[in-house]
Amino acid sequence: MKKVLLSLLVAGSIISCENMMNNGESFEPVAVSDEIKMAKVEGEIFTKVETSPEFPGGMSKMYEYIGQNLKYPEVAQRDKIQGKVFVKFVVTKDGDIGKIETLKGIGYGCEEEVARILAGMPTWKPAEQGGEKVNVYFTMPIAFRLE
Repeated sequence: MKKVLLSLLVAGSIISCENMMNNGESFEPVAVSDEIKMAKVEGEIFTKVETSPEFPGGMSKMYEYIGQNLKYPEVAQRDKIQGKVFVKFVVTKDGDIGKIETLKGIGYGCEEEVARILAGMPTWKPAEQGGEKVNVYFTMPIAFRLE
């Protein structure tokens, strides 16, 4: 049986993914399943903040969480599908995850799996702007690789 590796590349918390994808070429968002339970986002959503949101325990714990919980879809493994899923979501002022949006996907159930794992994340430390907790966009790619 082939060894399956999932690697996570965090591009930054409050940056646009478009430049990382294809030299600024814009992509239409891929719809996320209605079955994924996401937090409701109310109020303004910031793109830049004074204090970025933080996964509990920091980035290394986020890598660990994703590595332990993300499942490479069987159909993607069978058809030897590899690539990056670029995702944007909101970390709410309560630290929950909402508005999960796939910016660029690779199909075969990978986008749905990324959305599932993000929606199930523990509560983050929220972003702050002017001393107040605020909603903020967080963008990151997740790479699916077979080895």
